[in-house]
Amino acid sequence: MKTTRIFPILLLALALLGGCKKDTPYFNQGGEGGGGGTTPDNPDATVGYLDLSSLLLSVTDDTEQFPDSGAAAQNLSSPTVTRAGATSEAADDYLVSIVDNKTQESAFQGTYGELKALADKPMPLAPSSYTFRAESANYAAIPDADWECPAFHGSKVFTIYMNSTTELTGKNAPVCTLANIKASVSLSADLDRLFKPDDDTQQLTTTLSMGGSALSFGRTEKRAAYFRAQENASTLTVRLRGQYNKAADGETPVYTPVDWKQEITSCKPGQWRNISITVLNADKGNVQFQLTVETWAYDEKIDVDVMSLYSALEEVIPDEEITDEGAPAVTLEGKDISQPFNLNSSMFDFDIDYCSNMITAVASPGAGSTVATLSAVFESDNAALLAALAAAGFQDNRVELWPADAESPLKQYVVMKQSGSDLLAKVTYAGMKGLYDYVGTHTVKFVATDSENRTSYTKLTIKVTHESSSATGPGIDWPDHDFETRYSNEDLSVVINVSSKTGITGFTVDIASPTVLEPELETLKLASHMDLIAPATEDMANQLKVLGFPIRDQISGQTNMVFDITSFMPMLSALNRTGTCDFTLTVTDASGSTSKTIKLNVGN
Repeated sequence: MKTTRIFPILLLALALLGGCKKDTPYFNQGGEGGGGGTTPDNPDATVGYLDLSSLLLSVTDDTEQFPDSGAAAQNLSSPTVTRAGATSEAADDYLVSIVDNKTQESAFQGTYGELKALADKPMPLAPSSYTFRAESANYAAIPDADWECPAFHGSKVFTIYMNSTTELTGKNAPVCTLANIKASVSLSADLDRLFKPDDDTQQLTTTLSMGGSALSFGRTEKRAAYFRAQENASTLTVRLRGQYNKAADGETPVYTPVDWKQEITSCKPGQWRNISITVLNADKGNVQFQLTVETWAYDEKIDVDVMSLYSALEEVIPDEEITDEGAPAVTLEGKDISQPFNLNSSMFDFDIDYCSNMITAVASPGAGSTVATLSAVFESDNAALLAALAAAGFQDNRVELWPADAESPLKQYVVMKQSGSDLLAKVTYAGMKGLYDYVGTHTVKFVATDSENRTSYTKLTIKVTHESSSATGPGIDWPDHDFETRYSNEDLSVVINVSSKTGITGFTVDIASPTVLEPELETLKLASHMDLIAPATEDMANQLKVLGFPIRDQISGQTNMVFDITSFMPMLSALNRTGTCDFTLTVTDASGSTSKTIKLNVGN
């Protein structure tokens, strides 16, 4: 079962670690899924407790039944598949450890059976974040390749709060999943019929190999092969050998040797690669094989089509993060999620805990469904942000947003709200400030799953800069846009916020373009260099006003103003020129000058 979640908890997590000036998270409120204040008799007020009385370590081994290579399997390009997710309790010999994530000290190490034997009373633990790890007894000695030898492992992060009890039940319960790579092979009835019957000299075999280890499937082999994942990307090689009848139907058989090989790349632990081989155009007597790979990763299925024997095409296994049709759509309220979200100092008034540009992620399910889960998965060029997420107990940089935990201290950073069928994740000031504390470029992947088990993947780029208007000049902010990106002038919104603590004393615009030249600008009564506070001519001042440019007193002495030249953008296309055009804005106050360039492609 593949987990899916969303973004704003990220901000929550950030804030948990980076914290905001006036919002310090308080953790002594009850555990994740725990009893929230339930303590054993005669408690030690300096510790918390882990209640093991309801502990259930589960093992998930989803099974699919594919058609046999008989008459029911005539067309394996669209096989009939029956799925049955099986979850059972782990055996008592599973190896278990409980480790403090801060000190790396072990609070327990032994078998699952030994841990259950301690369940008669809560286990006292120092308040901290812990990781519960479990693995099957054969996990440490996974063979490179063997038949029917699945190994399992899993982990779960939980938090112990002072003077409170945490239970490993419900969503906190640890689950073990497949640790090696599973592979199976089935042959279509047509292919089996057209190969020479097995004899002492030539048998039809399908060999799977990975990292130098191989297992061969005969015609009737029903067992699954298991391979140890390689350190780098694991490639599974499929090799089909036998004697194939290339004669047309009704003609005397003409057998020819076949030695056909294909590769399946990017195999990962926990995946089941079910390989089906069929033959196309068999009635025409030509040899054309087709390989179909069905990839299963927990509850998510990925269809992979293949190649034929005489094709030069390479098989490309789709990215496992392909949005399902009808899955929830994730957007930003009032903003374009495909554009970078720029977070800088001009958006904050730190004296009153105010942010002018907040983030609200909206997950909208398809008709007849609801949002089941939301999560946010982070990448960043700032290692401190990722370290903060890990320190807060978030594994693989993933933050779960929905279902929401009403007792979680994260709620002060992100508020989850339902609006009709939509699910909103609204980031508070504390969350925005927590994110602002990490300068850099962050990518947040929102993962949303609906009640029909359809999943969507949506990415948001957040760019955090610390521009100080009092130390280096005024602040210049272009919401939802990036000064480093070149945009088409068509339908472009250019609404820029300018702020100064001391009042603006200068504002100039310089136009640089190899195609939009000075004569063209003169026809518009403009110039390549313009002083907006003191325009060169009265004609220029009037034209600037017509085009929506602020001038003179609309700028001079202002501490906050909007520079909106959206209406000027279409006029550049009227010049019938194609190429680049840059507008450099330079704003000055008592603390210095700041320059930003609007980069355009005109007529493209």
